[in-house]
Amino acid sequence: MANGRLTGGIDGAPLWGGSKADAVRDFAKTHKIVLSHSYAYTNGNEDIAFLKTVRQAAVVNPKRALSEVAHSESWRELHFSRRRKASVATRARSLGAYCALVLTSLGGAVYGVTTGKKRMAAEWISATSSDAMLAITGVHIDVQGENHLWEHRPSVFLFNHQSYIDGYVLLSLLRHGVTGITKKEVAKTPILGSLLRALDFAFIDRNDTHSAIEAMEPVIDKLREGLSIVIAPEGTRSLTPKLGRFKKGAFHIAMQAGVPIVPVVIRNDYEMMMRNSLLFRPGTVQVCVLPPFDVTKWNVKDINCHIAEVQEIFQRTLDDWPEV
Repeated sequence: MANGRLTGGIDGAPLWGGSKADAVRDFAKTHKIVLSHSYAYTNGNEDIAFLKTVRQAAVVNPKRALSEVAHSESWRELHFSRRRKASVATRARSLGAYCALVLTSLGGAVYGVTTGKKRMAAEWISATSSDAMLAITGVHIDVQGENHLWEHRPSVFLFNHQSYIDGYVLLSLLRHGVTGITKKEVAKTPILGSLLRALDFAFIDRNDTHSAIEAMEPVIDKLREGLSIVIAPEGTRSLTPKLGRFKKGAFHIAMQAGVPIVPVVIRNDYEMMMRNSLLFRPGTVQVCVLPPFDVTKWNVKDINCHIAEVQEIFQRTLDDWPEV
Protein backbone atom coordinates (compact mmCIF):
# COMPACT_ATOMS: atom_id res chain seq x y z
CA MET A 1 0.00 0.00 0.00
CA ALA A 2 1.43 3.39 -1.03
CA ASN A 3 -0.44 6.65 -0.50
CA GLY A 4 -3.66 4.77 0.02
CA ARG A 5 -3.33 2.72 -3.17
CA LEU A 6 -2.61 -0.96 -3.64
CA THR A 7 0.61 -1.38 -5.62
CA GLY A 8 0.66 -5.17 -5.93
CA GLY A 9 4.13 -5.22 -4.44
CA ILE A 10 5.22 -7.75 -1.79
CA ASP A 11 5.82 -6.56 1.78
CA GLY A 12 9.16 -8.16 2.51
CA ALA A 13 10.80 -11.26 1.06
CA PRO A 14 8.60 -14.01 -0.47
CA LEU A 15 7.77 -16.74 2.04
CA TRP A 16 8.98 -20.27 1.35
CA GLY A 17 8.59 -23.71 2.88
CA GLY A 18 8.17 -23.80 6.66
CA SER A 19 8.30 -20.01 6.97
CA LYS A 20 5.09 -19.77 4.95
CA ALA A 21 3.36 -22.21 7.30
CA ASP A 22 4.57 -20.23 10.33
CA ALA A 23 3.31 -16.99 8.80
CA VAL A 24 -0.11 -18.52 8.16
CA ARG A 25 -0.39 -19.66 11.79
CA ASP A 26 0.68 -16.23 13.08
CA PHE A 27 -1.78 -14.45 10.78
CA ALA A 28 -4.60 -16.78 11.80
CA LYS A 29 -3.85 -16.23 15.49
CA THR A 30 -3.75 -12.44 15.10
CA HIS A 31 -7.02 -12.31 13.16
CA LYS A 32 -8.74 -15.11 15.08
CA ILE A 33 -9.09 -17.35 12.02
CA VAL A 34 -9.93 -21.00 12.68
CA LEU A 35 -7.53 -22.95 10.48
CA SER A 36 -9.48 -26.17 10.96
CA HIS A 37 -12.29 -24.43 9.04
CA SER A 38 -9.96 -23.02 6.38
CA TYR A 39 -8.88 -24.04 2.88
CA ALA A 40 -5.59 -23.96 0.98
CA TYR A 41 -4.26 -25.14 -2.35
CA THR A 42 -0.91 -25.23 -4.14
CA ASN A 43 0.99 -26.96 -6.91
CA GLY A 44 4.46 -26.94 -5.35
CA ASN A 45 6.29 -29.49 -3.19
CA GLU A 46 7.70 -26.64 -1.08
CA ASP A 47 4.19 -25.88 0.24
CA ILE A 48 3.51 -29.20 1.98
CA ALA A 49 3.97 -27.63 5.43
CA PHE A 50 1.67 -24.77 4.39
CA LEU A 51 -1.06 -27.21 3.31
CA LYS A 52 -0.84 -29.02 6.64
CA THR A 53 -1.89 -25.86 8.49
CA VAL A 54 -5.51 -26.20 7.31
CA ARG A 55 -8.18 -28.90 7.44
CA GLN A 56 -9.25 -28.62 3.79
CA ALA A 57 -6.22 -28.82 1.49
CA ALA A 58 -5.98 -29.45 -2.24
CA VAL A 59 -3.12 -29.92 -4.68
CA VAL A 60 -3.30 -28.71 -8.27
CA ASN A 61 -1.47 -30.48 -11.12
CA PRO A 62 0.99 -31.92 -8.57
CA LYS A 63 4.30 -33.56 -9.35
CA ARG A 64 4.90 -37.09 -8.11
CA ALA A 65 6.21 -36.24 -4.63
CA LEU A 66 3.36 -33.85 -3.86
CA SER A 67 0.83 -36.30 -5.26
CA GLU A 68 2.11 -39.03 -2.93
CA VAL A 69 1.79 -36.73 0.10
CA ALA A 70 -1.70 -35.72 -1.00
CA HIS A 71 -2.70 -39.37 -1.21
CA SER A 72 -1.33 -40.13 2.27
CA GLU A 73 -3.02 -37.03 3.76
CA SER A 74 -6.32 -37.62 1.87
CA TRP A 75 -6.05 -34.21 0.24
CA ARG A 76 -8.10 -33.43 -2.81
CA GLU A 77 -6.11 -33.69 -6.03
CA LEU A 78 -7.06 -31.56 -9.04
CA HIS A 79 -5.75 -31.99 -12.58
CA PHE A 80 -6.24 -29.47 -15.36
CA SER A 81 -5.00 -29.42 -18.94
CA ARG A 82 -4.09 -26.32 -20.88
CA ARG A 83 -6.52 -25.41 -23.63
CA ARG A 84 -5.03 -26.20 -27.02
CA LYS A 85 -4.61 -23.54 -29.64
CA ALA A 86 -7.27 -23.52 -32.32
CA SER A 87 -6.36 -25.84 -35.18
CA VAL A 88 -6.35 -24.87 -38.84
CA ALA A 89 -9.57 -26.87 -39.26
CA THR A 90 -11.24 -24.96 -36.41
CA ARG A 91 -10.27 -21.64 -37.94
CA ALA A 92 -11.43 -22.74 -41.39
CA ARG A 93 -14.79 -23.93 -40.04
CA SER A 94 -15.28 -20.69 -38.15
CA LEU A 95 -14.56 -18.71 -41.31
CA GLY A 96 -17.04 -20.91 -43.18
CA ALA A 97 -19.65 -20.22 -40.49
CA TYR A 98 -19.33 -16.46 -40.86
CA CYS A 99 -19.49 -16.82 -44.65
CA ALA A 100 -22.75 -18.72 -44.17
CA LEU A 101 -24.05 -15.83 -42.06
CA VAL A 102 -23.20 -13.37 -44.84
CA LEU A 103 -24.80 -15.50 -47.57
CA THR A 104 -28.03 -16.18 -45.67
CA SER A 105 -28.23 -12.52 -44.71
CA LEU A 106 -27.93 -11.47 -48.35
CA GLY A 107 -30.59 -13.96 -49.41
CA GLY A 108 -32.93 -12.91 -46.62
CA ALA A 109 -32.35 -9.23 -47.32
CA VAL A 110 -33.35 -9.68 -50.96
CA TYR A 111 -36.52 -11.47 -49.86
CA GLY A 112 -37.33 -8.79 -47.30
CA VAL A 113 -36.84 -5.91 -49.74
CA THR A 114 -38.80 -7.50 -52.59
CA THR A 115 -41.73 -8.66 -50.45
CA GLY A 116 -41.75 -6.02 -47.73
CA LYS A 117 -41.81 -8.78 -45.10
CA LYS A 118 -38.72 -7.60 -43.25
CA ARG A 119 -39.39 -9.31 -39.95
CA MET A 120 -40.18 -12.64 -41.60
CA ALA A 121 -36.95 -12.33 -43.57
CA ALA A 122 -34.99 -11.48 -40.41
CA GLU A 123 -36.42 -14.49 -38.58
CA TRP A 124 -35.52 -16.76 -41.49
CA ILE A 125 -31.99 -15.35 -41.54
CA SER A 126 -31.49 -15.71 -37.78
CA ALA A 127 -32.74 -19.30 -37.58
CA THR A 128 -31.19 -20.55 -40.83
CA SER A 129 -27.81 -18.90 -40.35
CA SER A 130 -27.59 -20.13 -36.75
CA ASP A 131 -28.38 -23.70 -37.83
CA ALA A 132 -25.82 -23.48 -40.63
CA MET A 133 -23.09 -21.93 -38.48
CA LEU A 134 -23.45 -24.54 -35.75
CA ALA A 135 -23.53 -27.39 -38.28
CA ILE A 136 -20.46 -26.16 -40.17
CA THR A 137 -18.42 -25.82 -36.98
CA GLY A 138 -19.47 -29.17 -35.51
CA VAL A 139 -21.42 -27.68 -32.61
CA HIS A 140 -24.44 -29.72 -31.52
CA ILE A 141 -27.19 -28.78 -29.07
CA ASP A 142 -28.38 -31.26 -26.46
CA VAL A 143 -31.58 -29.73 -25.09
CA GLN A 144 -33.81 -30.96 -22.29
CA GLY A 145 -37.27 -29.52 -21.68
CA GLU A 146 -37.57 -28.15 -25.21
CA ASN A 147 -41.37 -28.23 -24.89
CA HIS A 148 -41.14 -25.34 -22.40
CA LEU A 149 -39.90 -23.10 -25.23
CA TRP A 150 -43.33 -23.37 -26.82
CA GLU A 151 -45.53 -23.91 -23.78
CA HIS A 152 -46.43 -20.25 -23.48
CA ARG A 153 -45.76 -17.50 -25.96
CA PRO A 154 -45.06 -14.70 -25.39
CA SER A 155 -42.63 -15.22 -22.51
CA VAL A 156 -39.48 -13.69 -21.11
CA PHE A 157 -36.69 -16.20 -21.74
CA LEU A 158 -33.80 -15.84 -19.28
CA PHE A 159 -30.41 -17.39 -20.03
CA ASN A 160 -27.03 -17.43 -18.32
CA HIS A 161 -24.53 -15.71 -20.60
CA GLN A 162 -20.88 -16.73 -21.03
CA SER A 163 -20.11 -16.64 -24.73
CA TYR A 164 -21.05 -15.16 -28.09
CA ILE A 165 -22.20 -18.64 -29.10
CA ASP A 166 -25.22 -18.27 -26.79
CA GLY A 167 -26.94 -16.08 -29.37
CA TYR A 168 -26.66 -18.66 -32.14
CA VAL A 169 -27.83 -21.45 -29.83
CA LEU A 170 -30.86 -19.45 -28.69
CA LEU A 171 -31.83 -18.30 -32.19
CA SER A 172 -31.59 -21.89 -33.39
CA LEU A 173 -33.87 -23.09 -30.57
CA LEU A 174 -36.40 -20.25 -30.41
CA ARG A 175 -36.79 -19.90 -34.20
CA HIS A 176 -39.35 -17.10 -34.46
CA GLY A 177 -41.54 -14.66 -32.58
CA VAL A 178 -38.65 -13.45 -30.41
CA THR A 179 -36.85 -10.18 -29.84
CA GLY A 180 -34.41 -9.14 -27.14
CA ILE A 181 -32.18 -6.63 -25.42
CA THR A 182 -28.47 -6.18 -26.02
CA LYS A 183 -25.74 -3.59 -25.52
CA LYS A 184 -25.75 -0.58 -27.84
CA GLU A 185 -22.32 -1.45 -29.28
CA VAL A 186 -23.84 -4.45 -31.09
CA ALA A 187 -25.98 -2.10 -33.20
CA LYS A 188 -22.81 -1.03 -35.04
CA THR A 189 -21.71 -4.60 -35.82
CA PRO A 190 -21.87 -5.31 -39.57
CA ILE A 191 -24.75 -7.63 -40.58
CA LEU A 192 -25.58 -8.62 -36.99
CA GLY A 193 -26.59 -5.09 -36.01
CA SER A 194 -28.93 -4.77 -38.99
CA LEU A 195 -30.37 -8.21 -38.33
CA LEU A 196 -31.14 -7.44 -34.69
CA ARG A 197 -32.71 -4.13 -35.61
CA ALA A 198 -35.00 -5.98 -38.02
CA LEU A 199 -35.89 -8.29 -35.12
CA ASP A 200 -36.87 -5.23 -33.04
CA PHE A 201 -34.07 -5.66 -30.48
CA ALA A 202 -33.62 -2.88 -27.93
CA PHE A 203 -30.07 -1.51 -27.72
CA ILE A 204 -29.16 -0.16 -24.29
CA ASP A 205 -26.32 1.87 -22.83
CA ARG A 206 -25.22 -0.15 -19.81
CA ASN A 207 -23.40 2.89 -18.40
CA ASP A 208 -26.54 5.06 -18.43
CA THR A 209 -29.25 3.62 -16.20
CA HIS A 210 -31.86 6.22 -17.18
CA SER A 211 -31.50 5.66 -20.93
CA ALA A 212 -31.40 1.89 -20.39
CA ILE A 213 -34.75 2.02 -18.60
CA GLU A 214 -36.22 4.15 -21.40
CA ALA A 215 -34.95 1.68 -24.02
CA MET A 216 -36.69 -1.18 -22.22
CA GLU A 217 -40.13 0.45 -22.25
CA PRO A 218 -40.89 -0.46 -25.91
CA VAL A 219 -39.96 -4.06 -25.06
CA ILE A 220 -43.02 -4.30 -22.81
CA ASP A 221 -45.17 -3.18 -25.74
CA LYS A 222 -43.60 -5.90 -27.90
CA LEU A 223 -44.54 -8.52 -25.30
CA ARG A 224 -48.11 -7.27 -25.27
CA GLU A 225 -48.13 -7.51 -29.06
CA GLY A 226 -47.15 -11.18 -28.85
CA LEU A 227 -43.37 -11.18 -29.24
CA SER A 228 -41.28 -13.03 -26.66
CA ILE A 229 -38.14 -11.47 -25.18
CA VAL A 230 -34.79 -13.14 -24.57
CA ILE A 231 -32.61 -11.52 -21.89
CA ALA A 232 -29.42 -12.35 -19.99
CA PRO A 233 -30.28 -11.33 -16.40
CA GLU A 234 -26.58 -11.08 -15.52
CA GLY A 235 -26.37 -8.13 -17.90
CA THR A 236 -23.13 -9.27 -19.53
CA ARG A 237 -21.05 -12.34 -20.24
CA SER A 238 -19.69 -13.82 -17.02
CA LEU A 239 -15.93 -14.20 -16.66
CA THR A 240 -16.20 -17.76 -15.32
CA PRO A 241 -18.79 -20.56 -15.43
CA LYS A 242 -20.07 -19.19 -12.12
CA LEU A 243 -23.30 -17.19 -12.35
CA GLY A 244 -23.13 -13.43 -12.03
CA ARG A 245 -25.66 -11.49 -9.97
CA PHE A 246 -29.07 -11.32 -11.64
CA LYS A 247 -30.36 -7.80 -12.27
CA LYS A 248 -33.95 -6.64 -11.90
CA GLY A 249 -34.74 -5.42 -15.43
CA ALA A 250 -35.98 -8.70 -16.92
CA PHE A 251 -38.17 -9.39 -13.90
CA HIS A 252 -39.78 -5.94 -14.00
CA ILE A 253 -40.49 -6.41 -17.71
CA ALA A 254 -42.17 -9.79 -17.16
CA MET A 255 -44.26 -8.45 -14.27
CA GLN A 256 -45.40 -5.34 -16.15
CA ALA A 257 -46.33 -7.34 -19.25
CA GLY A 258 -47.88 -10.16 -17.21
CA VAL A 259 -46.03 -12.93 -19.07
CA PRO A 260 -44.18 -15.98 -17.70
CA ILE A 261 -40.44 -16.22 -17.13
CA VAL A 262 -38.81 -19.26 -18.74
CA PRO A 263 -35.29 -20.16 -17.48
CA VAL A 264 -32.95 -21.43 -20.20
CA VAL A 265 -29.89 -22.87 -18.46
CA ILE A 266 -26.78 -23.26 -20.64
CA ARG A 267 -24.15 -25.49 -19.11
CA ASN A 268 -20.90 -25.55 -21.09
CA ASP A 269 -21.02 -23.04 -23.93
CA TYR A 270 -17.59 -21.64 -23.00
CA GLU A 271 -16.02 -24.95 -24.09
CA MET A 272 -17.16 -24.28 -27.66
CA MET A 273 -16.40 -20.55 -27.62
CA MET A 274 -14.52 -18.80 -24.85
CA ARG A 275 -15.51 -15.34 -23.65
CA ASN A 276 -14.32 -12.69 -26.14
CA SER A 277 -13.42 -15.37 -28.71
CA LEU A 278 -15.01 -15.57 -32.16
CA LEU A 279 -13.76 -19.08 -32.96
CA PHE A 280 -16.16 -22.01 -32.80
CA ARG A 281 -14.80 -25.29 -31.43
CA PRO A 282 -16.65 -28.55 -32.10
CA GLY A 283 -18.63 -30.08 -29.25
CA THR A 284 -22.05 -30.30 -27.67
CA VAL A 285 -23.70 -27.39 -25.88
CA GLN A 286 -25.98 -28.66 -23.12
CA VAL A 287 -29.19 -26.74 -22.54
CA CYS A 288 -31.93 -27.31 -19.96
CA VAL A 289 -35.19 -25.38 -20.35
CA LEU A 290 -37.08 -25.25 -17.05
CA PRO A 291 -40.84 -24.90 -16.51
CA PRO A 292 -42.21 -21.33 -16.74
CA PHE A 293 -42.61 -19.10 -13.68
CA ASP A 294 -46.04 -17.51 -13.38
CA VAL A 295 -45.36 -13.90 -12.33
CA THR A 296 -48.97 -12.66 -12.24
CA LYS A 297 -49.10 -12.94 -8.44
CA TRP A 298 -45.65 -11.48 -7.82
CA ASN A 299 -45.35 -8.21 -5.92
CA VAL A 300 -42.75 -5.56 -6.66
CA LYS A 301 -41.84 -5.26 -2.98
CA ASP A 302 -40.82 -8.95 -3.02
CA ILE A 303 -38.91 -8.78 -6.29
CA ASN A 304 -35.51 -9.43 -4.67
CA CYS A 305 -36.84 -12.67 -3.22
CA HIS A 306 -38.20 -13.74 -6.61
CA ILE A 307 -34.90 -12.93 -8.31
CA ALA A 308 -33.01 -14.94 -5.68
CA GLU A 309 -35.40 -17.86 -6.20
CA VAL A 310 -34.86 -17.90 -9.97
CA GLN A 311 -31.09 -17.54 -9.66
CA GLU A 312 -31.03 -20.36 -7.12
CA ILE A 313 -32.83 -22.63 -9.60
CA PHE A 314 -30.28 -21.73 -12.29
CA GLN A 315 -27.42 -22.51 -9.91
CA ARG A 316 -28.98 -25.73 -8.65
CA THR A 317 -29.49 -26.93 -12.22
CA LEU A 318 -25.86 -26.16 -13.11
CA ASP A 319 -24.58 -27.89 -9.96
CA ASP A 320 -26.76 -30.97 -10.36
CA TRP A 321 -27.38 -31.31 -14.07
CA PRO A 322 -30.47 -33.43 -14.75
CA GLU A 323 -29.78 -36.81 -16.29
CA VAL A 324 -31.93 -37.91 -19.20
